[in-house]
Formats: sequence, C-alpha cells, structure tokens
Amino acid sequence: MAFRGSSNKLFTPQNGKFLGLIQMLAKFDPVMQKHLALAIKGYTSDHYCGKNIQNELIDLMSQKVNDEIINRVLKAVYYSIIADCTPDISRKEQLSLTIRIVDLSLDIRVKIKEYFLRFFSVSDSTGLGLTEVLIELLTKHELEISNCRGQGYDNGSNMKGKINGVQKRILNLNPLALYVPCGNPSLNLVISDSARSSVKSIAFFGILQGLFILFSASVSRWKILIDHVKILHLKKLCDTRWEAKISSVKAVRYQVGDVHDALIALSEIEG
Repeated sequence: MAFRGSSNKLFTPQNGKFLGLIQMLAKFDPVMQKHLALAIKGYTSDHYCGKNIQNELIDLMSQKVNDEIINRVLKAVYYSIIADCTPDISRKEQLSLTIRIVDLSLDIRVKIKEYFLRFFSVSDSTGLGLTEVLIELLTKHELEISNCRGQGYDNGSNMKGKINGVQKRILNLNPLALYVPCGNPSLNLVISDSARSSVKSIAFFGILQGLFILFSASVSRWKILIDHVKILHLKKLCDTRWEAKISSVKAVRYQVGDVHDALIALSEIEG
C-alpha cells in the first residue's frame, strides 16, 4: 500500500498509508478525533492531511534516506556506479543510479552493499549527455569521481562505446574506474540467438505474435478477445528481453480454451 493512495480524502477506500494511520490514531486519541471531525466538516482549512503535505513528507523522508546513503558512501571512500536508462510510460527517458560500496562498519564481516539513489529524468541519452548527468549527480552529492573504482552498464553503444560511450568518458576522467559490462543482457542475447536457431521455437513464438497482431489490429477485435479472455491478456513479444516473453506464453498456456473461443467468435463475425 502506497504512502499516498488513489484517494486524498479521509475515510475513503484506497487513501494510502498516511491517511490510514491518521484514521487509526483518531480511534484512540480524542484530540486527533476532534481535529479530523473539524476537517471533514470544513471548519478548519489547516488540517495538514492534504496532498501537498503528504508530498512534502515523502520528499523529507526521501531526503533523509538519501543523506544516510551518501554518508555511508563517503565513509567507505571508494565506490562503483551502476546505471541504466529506460523510457517510462510517458516516453520520458529515466536514468537509475545505484552506488556499490564495501561496508566496513562491521568489525568482523565485510559486506558488499548496493544503494539505489533515485531515478533522474534525462533529455539527452547520448554518451556525452549521460556522462554529464552522472558527473553532475556525483558532484551534487559530494562524491569525487577520483574515488570511483568501477562502472556497470548494459550493452548499449551509448554506455559501453569504446570511443564516445559513458564508460570511456568516465575512464578518461579516472582510469581506475574499470568498466564491467552487465552479464544479464549478454546472456539474454545468447538465449535469443539460440532460440532463433530452432525452427520449432521460431514457429511457436511466431504463432504467439500472430495472435496478438490479429486481435490488436482493431478495437472491435480486441473487445472480442477481452470478452472471452478475462484474466491474462495477449502480450506483444518483446524483442530485447527474453524473460519478458513468459507473459505472452502464460496468456495462451493457461487460457488456451478461451483464446480458441475468441478465435471462433472472430471468425463467425468477420466470416
């Protein structure tokens, strides 16, 4: 359950953890109970339960966690950076930044810790643009690039490029920041290429993709599909992430009868 819910009103469903906790406290605290009663009736505008107050509290907690992470990184001195870039649902490019350190706070055991800082919106996803964003973020948090000892990115040319990629530009600033390519994308490419060498695999996934294309070609066809297939809808095959294909497989695997009925209904309507 999120701190803020889909509703910002007291005593309504799905109004989040914050308002939910306030409502619970009001059951045992007469002062809080009276305060909420006045707020609900509109007798006071300073009830401190609105969305702006909730957002401010979220920002304060986020800053507190962020400060603690930076303090741990500064204490460790040396660190590595792990970054990835992907578009969100609004098609804006988002850069995630994770810091990896050796935790020396324990007297006996030494542990490797990874701390996710946050997502950052970027407008330039070239090697130069992403490098400038990373350097700006590290400088903002008082993390010196000279203390960076490692870089971890995916296999995109803008990240791993030997001339203009992020890893090369960081190496130019600090030769000790060794680049280690992410193993998962490499394994993903191996699996994808292996699957393409199998005629049965090509035919199997071709049928799944064909089903999606058939029903998504028009609104009326898609309505026929969802009228018959209630739970898992057909998914478009992902070309870049092999593991994402499981969603496409499940939709047919567990609802093959429903998909069959949808195909029959479509054939009867369109002839």
